[in-house]
Amino acid sequence: MYSFLFKGFYSYLVSKKTDTPIWHASSLVGFSMLMHLFLALKIFDVKLYHLSKGSITENKLFYMPFAALFIFLIYIFFKRRIKKIKIIKVSTFYFLGLILVFIVIPLFFSILFQKKYFSLFAF
Repeated sequence: MYSFLFKGFYSYLVSKKTDTPIWHASSLVGFSMLMHLFLALKIFDVKLYHLSKGSITENKLFYMPFAALFIFLIYIFFKRRIKKIKIIKVSTFYFLGLILVFIVIPLFFSILFQKKYFSLFAF
Protein backbone atom coordinates (compact mmCIF):
# COMPACT_ATOMS: atom_id res chain seq x y z
CA MET A 1 0.00 0.00 0.00
CA TYR A 2 2.78 2.43 0.86
CA SER A 3 4.61 1.69 -2.39
CA PHE A 4 1.40 2.64 -4.20
CA LEU A 5 1.27 5.88 -2.21
CA PHE A 6 4.92 6.65 -2.91
CA LYS A 7 4.42 6.03 -6.63
CA GLY A 8 1.47 8.43 -6.73
CA PHE A 9 3.17 11.13 -4.67
CA TYR A 10 6.49 10.78 -6.52
CA SER A 11 4.88 10.85 -9.96
CA TYR A 12 2.95 13.99 -9.12
CA LEU A 13 5.98 15.74 -7.65
CA VAL A 14 8.18 14.83 -10.64
CA SER A 15 5.55 16.17 -13.03
CA LYS A 16 5.52 19.45 -11.07
CA LYS A 17 9.35 19.57 -11.18
CA THR A 18 9.95 19.99 -7.46
CA ASP A 19 13.52 20.15 -6.18
CA THR A 20 13.59 16.90 -4.20
CA PRO A 21 10.63 14.72 -5.16
CA ILE A 22 12.01 11.60 -3.46
CA TRP A 23 12.33 13.37 -0.12
CA HIS A 24 8.92 15.02 -0.32
CA ALA A 25 7.17 11.82 -1.40
CA SER A 26 8.85 9.75 1.32
CA SER A 27 7.93 12.41 3.90
CA LEU A 28 4.28 12.21 2.84
CA VAL A 29 4.39 8.40 3.03
CA GLY A 30 6.01 8.56 6.48
CA PHE A 31 3.39 11.00 7.70
CA SER A 32 0.61 8.76 6.42
CA MET A 33 2.24 5.79 8.20
CA LEU A 34 2.23 7.75 11.44
CA MET A 35 -1.42 8.69 10.95
CA HIS A 36 -2.31 5.03 10.40
CA LEU A 37 -0.34 4.01 13.50
CA PHE A 38 -2.10 6.61 15.65
CA LEU A 39 -5.46 5.56 14.25
CA ALA A 40 -4.77 1.91 15.09
CA LEU A 41 -3.73 2.89 18.62
CA LYS A 42 -6.96 4.84 19.08
CA ILE A 43 -9.22 2.20 17.56
CA PHE A 44 -7.89 -0.54 19.81
CA ASP A 45 -7.75 1.83 22.79
CA VAL A 46 -4.09 1.13 23.55
CA LYS A 47 -2.95 2.95 26.67
CA LEU A 48 0.72 3.83 26.56
CA TYR A 49 1.98 5.51 29.71
CA HIS A 50 4.47 7.79 28.00
CA LEU A 51 1.82 9.03 25.54
CA SER A 52 -0.89 9.60 28.11
CA LYS A 53 -1.74 13.02 29.44
CA GLY A 54 -0.11 14.01 32.70
CA SER A 55 2.97 11.88 32.22
CA ILE A 56 6.50 13.05 32.87
CA THR A 57 7.36 13.29 29.15
CA GLU A 58 4.64 15.71 28.13
CA ASN A 59 7.08 17.64 25.96
CA LYS A 60 6.21 16.48 22.44
CA LEU A 61 9.38 17.98 20.98
CA PHE A 62 11.17 15.05 22.58
CA TYR A 63 9.74 12.79 19.84
CA MET A 64 10.90 14.96 16.91
CA PRO A 65 14.28 13.22 16.41
CA PHE A 66 12.55 9.84 16.34
CA ALA A 67 10.06 11.05 13.72
CA ALA A 68 12.90 12.54 11.65
CA LEU A 69 14.83 9.26 11.86
CA PHE A 70 11.69 7.33 10.86
CA ILE A 71 11.15 9.52 7.79
CA PHE A 72 14.84 9.34 6.90
CA LEU A 73 14.71 5.53 6.97
CA ILE A 74 11.69 5.61 4.69
CA TYR A 75 13.63 7.97 2.39
CA ILE A 76 16.54 5.50 2.22
CA PHE A 77 14.13 2.61 1.59
CA PHE A 78 12.45 4.31 -1.38
CA LYS A 79 15.64 5.88 -2.75
CA ARG A 80 17.04 2.40 -3.32
CA ARG A 81 13.90 1.36 -5.21
CA ILE A 82 13.42 4.50 -7.28
CA LYS A 83 14.79 2.96 -10.49
CA LYS A 84 11.99 0.35 -10.49
CA ILE A 85 9.21 2.91 -10.25
CA LYS A 86 7.57 3.95 -13.49
CA ILE A 87 6.41 7.53 -13.49
CA ILE A 88 2.73 7.78 -14.37
CA LYS A 89 0.74 10.85 -15.27
CA VAL A 90 -0.98 12.02 -12.09
CA SER A 91 -3.50 14.83 -11.92
CA THR A 92 -3.83 17.27 -9.07
CA PHE A 93 -7.20 15.76 -8.13
CA TYR A 94 -5.61 12.31 -7.84
CA PHE A 95 -2.82 13.72 -5.66
CA LEU A 96 -5.30 15.54 -3.42
CA GLY A 97 -7.45 12.40 -3.29
CA LEU A 98 -4.47 10.38 -2.02
CA ILE A 99 -3.81 12.97 0.66
CA LEU A 100 -7.47 13.09 1.63
CA VAL A 101 -7.98 9.33 1.83
CA PHE A 102 -4.67 8.30 3.38
CA ILE A 103 -3.84 11.27 5.65
CA VAL A 104 -6.81 13.55 6.37
CA ILE A 105 -9.50 10.89 6.95
CA PRO A 106 -7.32 8.80 9.34
CA LEU A 107 -6.43 12.03 11.17
CA PHE A 108 -10.13 12.90 11.47
CA PHE A 109 -10.99 9.48 12.88
CA SER A 110 -8.01 9.60 15.27
CA ILE A 111 -9.34 12.87 16.66
CA LEU A 112 -12.86 11.44 16.81
CA PHE A 113 -11.68 8.36 18.72
CA GLN A 114 -9.74 10.63 21.08
CA LYS A 115 -13.02 11.72 22.64
CA LYS A 116 -13.78 9.66 25.72
CA TYR A 117 -17.40 9.12 24.80
CA PHE A 118 -16.58 7.62 21.38
CA SER A 119 -14.63 4.39 21.38
CA LEU A 120 -15.29 1.19 19.46
CA PHE A 121 -13.96 -1.31 21.96
CA ALA A 122 -14.63 0.43 25.28
CA PHE A 123 -17.06 -1.63 27.33
